[in-house]
Amino acid sequence: MLKRYQVLLDDWLADTIKALADKYDISFSELIKVILCLETMQLLKKTIS
Repeated sequence: MLKRYQVLLDDWLADTIKALADKYDISFSELIKVILCLETMQLLKKTIS
């Protein structure tokens, strides 16, 4: 089940994510999910190695 969370971002980070979302034609929230998943995988890779 999906849960809703509020994410507070600095202006520069929100602007960067908005620009990327527009460039790749996906929603802001969907891009945040993608970024979180990618960074989680990177973190797991570092902790396992």
